[in-house]
This record gives sequence, C-alpha cells and structure tokens, in this order.
Amino acid sequence: MKNENKNLKNQNFLDEQILINNVIEKYDYYEQNRTSQLSDNRLIRYAIYNSDIPKVNGWDAKIQLPEIYELAQTLKSHIVQNLYSHPDGMFDVAGVDAKTQTFANRQKAMLVNTFESMKIEDEMEKIVDSVVETGEVTLFVGWETKTRKVRRPLSVEEQISLGTQDAFMVEDKVIYDNAKVKFINYEDFVFDKNGVDNWDSCSKIYRTYQTMDEIKTNKSNNMLNSEKLEILKGVVAGKTYKNDSKNTDRKIEVLEFWGDVNLPNGEVLKNKLLVIAGRHVIIRYEDNPFVVNPFIHANILECPDTGRGISPLRVALILNNISSTILNNQLDALSLMMNPPYLAPKGCFKGQQDVSPGKIIEYDSALMTTTPTPLSFDKAMTGWDFLNYFKSTIESATGIFKNMSGNVQAYDRTATEINYSVNGQEARLNMILEAINRKVIVPMVEKTAEIISNFKLGKERIPVFDNGATNFIDVDDEVRGANYIYRYGDRKAIFERKSKLKELFEVVQSFAKVEDVASKINWLECFKFALEQYGIENANNFLLQDVKDKSIGEF
Repeated sequence: MKNENKNLKNQNFLDEQILINNVIEKYDYYEQNRTSQLSDNRLIRYAIYNSDIPKVNGWDAKIQLPEIYELAQTLKSHIVQNLYSHPDGMFDVAGVDAKTQTFANRQKAMLVNTFESMKIEDEMEKIVDSVVETGEVTLFVGWETKTRKVRRPLSVEEQISLGTQDAFMVEDKVIYDNAKVKFINYEDFVFDKNGVDNWDSCSKIYRTYQTMDEIKTNKSNNMLNSEKLEILKGVVAGKTYKNDSKNTDRKIEVLEFWGDVNLPNGEVLKNKLLVIAGRHVIIRYEDNPFVVNPFIHANILECPDTGRGISPLRVALILNNISSTILNNQLDALSLMMNPPYLAPKGCFKGQQDVSPGKIIEYDSALMTTTPTPLSFDKAMTGWDFLNYFKSTIESATGIFKNMSGNVQAYDRTATEINYSVNGQEARLNMILEAINRKVIVPMVEKTAEIISNFKLGKERIPVFDNGATNFIDVDDEVRGANYIYRYGDRKAIFERKSKLKELFEVVQSFAKVEDVASKINWLECFKFALEQYGIENANNFLLQDVKDKSIGEF
C-alpha cells in the first residue's frame, strides 16, 4: 500500500513537471521571438526619459537632442485631447432590438459608474503612454474585491455572543467589489503570435513577481502545500534558481498560463489557468475563473516579424541620433574655433600656455622665425542647415508636427502648404485614434460588461449624476445580460456635428421668422435630429408619453 501511494505521488510529480516544462519552454520561446521589440522599446524609453544632464562647457560634447521627448509629449496630448475626458463620452450603448434599446441607457449608466469607481483614468494614462512608447496595449479585465480595516462599536448582544467586554472591534469592510481593468506592461506579457486569430484559446503567459508572503496568503493558490513552500524558500535564497535582476528584491517569478493546455498524450484541456512559481512548482490550476478570456491585446502599429507593436516614434530614433551627432560635432568645432590648437616648433613654448582673449604670448625668435599658426576649423561649421532638414524629416516620418503643440514652424510656408500639412497630419493621427478606439476602448467596454454579467446577480441601484443632482436607476440581471452594440465616442466627430448643427439651426431660426414657413416646420423632428447629432440615440426618453404616441411615434 505504501509503495502504491509513493508511485502515485511520483506520477503526480512527473505530470506536474511536464506541465511546468511546457509552460517554461513556451514562455522562453515567445520571449526570444520578440527580442527586437524589447531592444527597440528600451531605446525609445531611454530617448524619451533620458535623465543624464551632459556637460556642455568642455571638449567632446555628448548632447542628445530632445526631439523624441517633444514628439512623445505632443502625441500623448493629442491622443488624450481627442480620446478621453470622462467615461460618459468614451463610448455609447445601443440595443440590438426595440426591447434592449429601452435598456441601453441603464446599461451605459451602470458601465460609466463602474469605470468611475475603478478610476479608469489612471489606466487610460498608462494606455496612452504605451501606445506612444511601444505601439501596443495589453489589458486585463477581471474582478477585484478590495477591503480595508475598520473599527466599529459592538452592541451588547455582539459582546455576549463573542464573549468579550471590548466595546469596539476591528473587521474587514468591503470597499470595492466589481469589475477591474488593469494595464499590463508589455515586458510582462507574451503570447503565441500564430494563434491570435483564435485569441481566446491562444496561449498567453502573464509574468509577475511576488513575495513569499503574497504567494502564501493568496487563497486562490489551490495547489500550494508545505512541500512546495520549502522549495520556494530555496528559490528566494538563490540556492536552486536565479531569475533576472528582480531576484535581488527577494521576489519570485510567477508565470500565469491562460488558454488551452496541450498534454503529451494529445489531450487538450480547454480554457485553463495554470500558475507556476519560481519555475519549479505549480501553485494554482483550475478552469478559467472568469469564464471569458480576460486579456485584451492590441497592436496599434504592428511588426510582422514579432507580431508585437512598434512605437510611432521608432522611425525618428535614427534621425534624432544623426541630428544629435551633427550638433555635437558643431559644438566641438565651435570650441576648437574659439580656442584653436597652434602649430609651433618643438620647445618654442615652455610649459602649458593658457589662452584668453587679448593675451600676448611671447616666443623665442631664435627658435621660430614666424609666428605660431592656429589651425582653422571654419569649414566644420557648415552643418547647421542639416539640423533643420532632419527636424523636418522627423516630422514628415512620424506625422507629428510642432504646430500640434502650438509652436509655429520657423521656415516660411504658404497657407496652402500649411493646410495640406495640417490635413495630412490629422489623417495619419486619426488612424491611430481610430485604432485605439476600435481595438482597445470598445473591447474593454464589451469585456467589462461581460465580466459584470457573469459575476453580478440581482438588482442594484446605480447613482446617475446630472447637472449637480444625483438620481438613482435600477439595473437587474435582464439589463446586464441583454445584447448590446457598443460604439466608441468620437469626440472630434461629435464636435464637428455640433458645429454643423449650430449653423443649421441658425438657418432654421431665420426661416422660422417667416410665418408661412414657420407653420410647416416639424419641431419635434428637429428635436430628434439634434439629439442624434449629439450622439444620443434614445430621444424617446426625453418626451412625454402622450407626445411620443400621438405626434412622432417610436423613433
């Protein structure tokens, strides 16, 4: 009997080891295939956030022009200005039929309230940064329960039931229990680029670093036992395994595998979560707890070789390096011109000669019949024009122009040239905005709604803020579980529609002053049209029931 148990234990160990090796091999393979992405992004981040302050008062200047930083900040501000201000304007909800259309306003109010509660603006800032720096975005949409310690008084009944004379007790209070959108750093997420067409079953591995205490106290780690804890203690001590530099802070590498698990015998385990700690032990294994795939990954600009994103600033790196090299050469040449070296016979000057304006340098005429000759570097100062050329090329290559941030370009351009330039840059940047909305914002809203529908049950009251007043609406399972069409809120398009609407109604008002024309204007239809231009699809809700029934019917 003892031998049978031992054999069973060994078999389980072997099965676990096969799964561990499989995940590690996948992770290392995916990581190796995107080496160029990691290298490029580190160069871009260095160019943007380089904190080194070079010395410019000496020989051999090493200045890095701030073009990449300026481009990054300009592009970020442009994206933020046209993409996000408040969750209410970030997306719209429409029903797929007449019944679900009546739910659409409540569904949107519920989602807006959820995004506000989770402070989505913090993640939006990270999303914008990632688009600019890496050309890709990865999000995790799951469920989060947050608690905090609170101190509250005990009733007499509670004191008796607990057998205590304490007047107060400390307990955990739930302060948030809802869907959560979390930004994932590109360095910590890999996937099978050949399986993205079937994203839900595609192999995805999310890397984190956790302390022993975090691993030990996490109740979700259903495969963790005392034997595995001892192994992980060895990992922390560096006796059996060393991860990268992050090992110095005494944390353990944790790999979360999401997707279908392929067993050696050909069997496929669908939609699983497999968590490996320290590359040694499985600490969690179960069906996907969220049911749906919780990851969203979008390449705004994609590299065909790696299947990962490319920063829109990447093309500017080499041009900025060339410009910086020219500038440094010019500064070196200027230093030589201002304090040139001299040609003179050996021994003409004794010791080091300090040069300053107007200083008289004496020399021995017996040793040298002519005056010392300074070396000329005038021809080296002909490269300044190249700086403007490369700046212009960087703008053309990236589509990010200085005038976007309010700066006026120095060189002369006609009004027609400027108009073409503005239209061209807007078209290119709008492509980025459209990609973010289509690939990130809409999927994020859809997946958040799906997670909420799977986890929440029953009726809840949602606060709705309107003109300084707070109203409440009821949302139940029928509302949450209905089918909807989610659209992103195009702020630029809405602004243009509002401008045209204003012009249109100025025309209508002028004709309304004519009695014969005024009597023929359908003001209810005008009202309906105005709401549509503002992106409001449920105009019916703004009208009294008798007006809806008798005058214009259902929209």
